[in-house]
Order: sequence, then structure tokens, then C-alpha cells
Amino acid sequence: MRATTRVSTMLLAGALVAAAGCGPAQEPKGARRLVVASFGGAWQAAQRKAMFVPFARATGVEVDEAEYDGDYALVRDRGGAGGWDVVDVEPAELLRGAEDGIYEPIDYTGVDTDALLTGVRHRFGVALMTYSVVLGYDAGRFPDPGAAPATWADFWDRERFPGKRALRGTPEWTLEIALMADGVPPDRLYPLDLDRAFRSLDRIRSSVVVFDDWADPVNLLATGQVALAMGTNGRLEAARDGGKPVAMSWRGGLVSSDYFVILKGSRHKDLAQELVRYAVGRDAQSAFPRYIDYGPVNRLALDALPEDVRVRLPTHPDHLAESVPFDAEWWFQHEDEAHRRYEEWLRRIR
Repeated sequence: MRATTRVSTMLLAGALVAAAGCGPAQEPKGARRLVVASFGGAWQAAQRKAMFVPFARATGVEVDEAEYDGDYALVRDRGGAGGWDVVDVEPAELLRGAEDGIYEPIDYTGVDTDALLTGVRHRFGVALMTYSVVLGYDAGRFPDPGAAPATWADFWDRERFPGKRALRGTPEWTLEIALMADGVPPDRLYPLDLDRAFRSLDRIRSSVVVFDDWADPVNLLATGQVALAMGTNGRLEAARDGGKPVAMSWRGGLVSSDYFVILKGSRHKDLAQELVRYAVGRDAQSAFPRYIDYGPVNRLALDALPEDVRVRLPTHPDHLAESVPFDAEWWFQHEDEAHRRYEEWLRRIR
């Protein structure tokens, strides 16, 4: 089972989907409206500002937002009569849903595909940006950058860096972190050694706080509930820019992307295709870094950014040099075993 699902709707132009799982409301005739589900927090706020609002202004297609925590079962159940049209999914869920046949093929007609970075295009999804799962820490507890935690081995060092540690309630990224903390070199990370990963996790079991949503690490750090947390670079940077006592290290960051998929059975498939095409266009991609520090997947947008913006992104050469590519294909092949074992481990600490 995945982490407990939390769903809420945030309305921009009238509700279509009830948060508790009811079917969609009756639409007015001729309505041009989409329901898009994403991961909330600073990321979804950036999507709203860089994509949903300008897309609505340019096309007349209103976007109603839903928020969820990445639960694949919910994605599977919300297609068609479930009321969701477009969903932001993580890489393994892209591959899983493609195999299960729950997504519509992406129509790349009208997209400048030559401008897209390698790996952005998939038959059933398109990458939205590049982010990194990094080490975040409470800058109030560790104010000296030269003596602050910087590596996953530091994350595991409870003597030098006392306090609780926040790990996500799903094994993706978490097991990679556990292995790097145990000394596995980044270039030998895959295939993951599950036995070694869980032995490593056992070393800090009594200090672990589990979170479900990517918005949680910032709150846990800012309120002093944990000393260190795995988190996404953009949300941690946004918290620091907002004056919260949060800092981060790029070393050993796991670089990945989210994807937009269109759920099979969507009553607004053509409008959904319009949104997906807009999402990877130069305008939307250029706007994203104004609101959150994630890297554009459109080369034209990336090349146009000034250096003081580029240096804050996972795609900057200095950060890529100390980062690790997340292997979605490995997870697609092994996720059932990894999730089963991680749930067993979580039951021992809760």
C-alpha cells in the first residue's frame, strides 16, 4: 500500500470534483474546463502562476485544481467518470500507468520537439521540469555552513548532527539515500541492494519522522520538529527565500522529473492536449524558475535564463556534477518488492 492519500480541491473557476471521491458535477453546455491534479505546496503554486492562469487567459480553458500525494491507485481510479483530466505523476507511475493502459497517448503536434531536452518525451507523458531530491536541514541548529550537514552520511550521523530526521513514506529516493549514506558510490547505486538499504535505514530507525507530501519537509524543518529532511530543492529554496530557517546541500541529490499525463476516459481530451502542449512551450517553461527553482525541460527557455537564475537550478553544471540520475526503469521493475519491504519497515517504527 502507498502512503495515506490526502485529496483536496482548490477552485479557480468552480468545482467539478468533490474531495471525498464523489463524481463530477454537471457541467454547463459548452464548458471549456479541465481538472488537473498535482502535488500541492510551492510546486503547485508555481504551476498555477506559470501555467494554469496564463493558459486560461490565452485559451479560455479554465483549470480546476486538485491536490494529491502521488498515490497511483487514486490516479487509476480518477480517470473518466472519476473527474480528473490531467495528472502530475512521478516517473515510476508514468511507466506503470502506461503498462496498465490508463493514459491517453500524447499528441506532440505543434510542439517544437527539437527544443525539448533528451528524455522529456514519452508516448504517454511529457516531463514538466527537472528537480533534485536533496538534503535539507534546520539552519537555526546548524548556522555555520562550513560545519553544517552536507552529505547523506552526515544525515545518518546522529552524534555530529543530533535531532530527528524526516524521510518520505515511500521508498523511491529513500532507499537510494540510505545506500549512499552507507557508502555506496553514486555511479554504482543501481541496481539497488535492498538488503543493504534496509540495514542502513535500521541504523537511524529511532530518529525517523515519516512524511507523505513533498510540502511536509519544509514545515517540519521550519517548526523545529526535525533537524534534517530529504526534500525537493525548489520547495527548500522557496522556504529559505521566504525567511524560514531552512538550508540545503546539493551533494548526492537525485535528479528526476515529474510528468503530465492525460487520463484515459477524460471528457476533455482535446483541451488536455492543449494544456500539455502549453506546459512544455517556451513561455511556460521560462516562467517556472520565477516561482520555483526547478529546471526547464525546454532548451530555448533554459538558454534564455540569466546565470543568477540558472545557478539555483538542478540543471546547472555545478549541481549536476554532484548529482545522481534517478532510475525510473529500475523502480518500475522492482517497485512491488521495494514497497512491500518498506511498508514492513515503516510498521516497525510507527
